Amino acid sequence: MDTQEQFAKLNNDDDIMKWEFSDIPENERLNVDQTLCGMLKVQTLMKKPARFWLGMCAEHDIIYFPTPDEISEEDAIYLLRCGLFFDTECDCLSIFT
Repeated sequence: MDTQEQFAKLNNDDDIMKWEFSDIPENERLNVDQTLCGMLKVQTLMKKPARFWLGMCAEHDIIYFPTPDEISEEDAIYLLRCGLFFDTECDCLSIFT
């Protein structure tokens, strides 16, 4: 399923608080920091990770990332637990700083 569809399916205003970083088992975390963990996960999902830029763009208090074309439900849940969301205005993954 494409990334935007996957996030739309999982994320709505009623249940946004259910995505907790603590729900990711410690042995599955790519970093102990929630934000860095999310950034590293995005990198692993890119088809050409060597071309991944840590943040392709930033604005005031938000960082935008290159976004994989498709993503599994499991990976979308992981990213939601790391605080990432799909920004429909920019059509990319984003995180508040």
